[in-house]
Amino acid sequence: MKRKIFSMMLVAGMVAFGSCVGDDIDSLQDQINELEQEVSDLQAAQQAALEAQVATLMAQIEALQLENEGQNADYDAMLADLAALELLIEQNADGIEGNENRIFFGDVKLPSQFDDLVAQEGATIITGSVKISTAEQAAFLAEVTYIGGDLIVTEVDAADSQVNLPALKTIGGQLLIGADWDVNNIYADPAEDNKGLVGFTAPSLSFVSELRVNNFKPGGGMGTPQPGETDGPLAALDLGGTSVVGNARLRNLREDISSLVLGAVGGNLRISDSNCGVVELNGNIGGDFTFFRNSLVAMLSGTIESIGGNVEISSNGASLFDANWNQTNHGLTGDILADVSYIGGNILIKRNKYPDDANINVLKSVTSMGGHNVRIETEYSAASNKYLNNLVIDGFYTPDYTNMYTIDIVELRLTDVELLNAVTSCYNVKIDAKTCTAINAFSALTKVGSGSVFNFEGVTNLNVLGAFIGGQYASSAIEFYTSADQDLCSMSSWLTEVAAANAACNPTFYVDGVAETDNVAFATAATVNCQ
Repeated sequence: MKRKIFSMMLVAGMVAFGSCVGDDIDSLQDQINELEQEVSDLQAAQQAALEAQVATLMAQIEALQLENEGQNADYDAMLADLAALELLIEQNADGIEGNENRIFFGDVKLPSQFDDLVAQEGATIITGSVKISTAEQAAFLAEVTYIGGDLIVTEVDAADSQVNLPALKTIGGQLLIGADWDVNNIYADPAEDNKGLVGFTAPSLSFVSELRVNNFKPGGGMGTPQPGETDGPLAALDLGGTSVVGNARLRNLREDISSLVLGAVGGNLRISDSNCGVVELNGNIGGDFTFFRNSLVAMLSGTIESIGGNVEISSNGASLFDANWNQTNHGLTGDILADVSYIGGNILIKRNKYPDDANINVLKSVTSMGGHNVRIETEYSAASNKYLNNLVIDGFYTPDYTNMYTIDIVELRLTDVELLNAVTSCYNVKIDAKTCTAINAFSALTKVGSGSVFNFEGVTNLNVLGAFIGGQYASSAIEFYTSADQDLCSMSSWLTEVAAANAACNPTFYVDGVAETDNVAFATAATVNCQ
């Protein structure tokens, strides 16, 4: 009887144990199902986010296409690539065989994430961000065409490292090569980064949202290396002529980089402290353009036609010394941004040095501007320089009457200069060209406002103010500086009116720094030998 009771208890226990195991298995299966559902939901969310991102990129490219009609960038090809990507995403969502490995969901930054990418053979699309710190990691991305997030190339310290991304076409976020820097502090050195990176090439790259490139420079400092100094390691840079939807900043590009080619930039573009030979811009700039302290850049060209914001071209060129401290001057040559016809903001051209044998023509096709001030200051050249000779300013105030048009020409150190010969009227003009040898300027200018100053004292060959009438009002205060032996016949029509006391205003003439007390006598004497 005891044995029977024991057997019954054993059977009951086994049934109970089996029931517990079954419950555990069911619970475990439920957890697996829930996890699979979570993964599926996460992937679906990531896929939806990728679809939205591609749609946004297509809209951004279409906007750039409208702003850059006739430029070299092949926006139709970019849109076709993204349309193909949309189709691939749809096929992946539908589970079409052969596409399940094409999209890698998530970031690729950590070694384990690179392992996952390699394990998923055939991935050409990465939905998240990518961080590259070795050439080996870059090799794993050789087939990748699209990165949905950022691409950051940083901490590449192994000597002679090359990052080559031959298939990459689109970056949904920013491309950042090297440590970022404080753009508002022009003297700040960025942190040391990419001390072994000698080359970055992405020859198929056509579109990024933001672009920032900084070539680490040992020992800090800026500009051109002098004897005993070392330039940064990055010696090869190929960005494929990419267009940038937002801002682009590039710094410390060394002389070995023979050319930098970019497409359209929707935001601001800043290129500084660089020595690459040629900068070619083949698309319009939506915001400000700053070209600052680029010592050895010889050509600033391209098919760019419009700059939406302010333009600053300043502190470029350099006096370079060899090992024996013999000096040669380097800098921009030829036509500078020759095809630009419109600038939406103000214009600053300041403290640029040019080779002694180079003839310069700066912004020769610009006919209109949206800003209110042109400033050309302390330019250095022994050759012939021309500036903005087709820019039309015809009025004292901007169309919305919020600002007065002003022109400031300060301390030109040029041998032969020709500038601003299409300006017909301007509220305030100040020009100090007394250190120039020959000047041809303001040939179409008729009237200026009070406070305008013309200083041509000491200029040997003077050809200015051929159409000048005088001031905006009879009371407009205008100062004109000349020297006793200077030929003023180029502005004889105005001086004839002054001599007849019929001029639109009564300026103050200074001869060798001394104010004239009798304008009629001065003007009569100045025009006596004019034909």
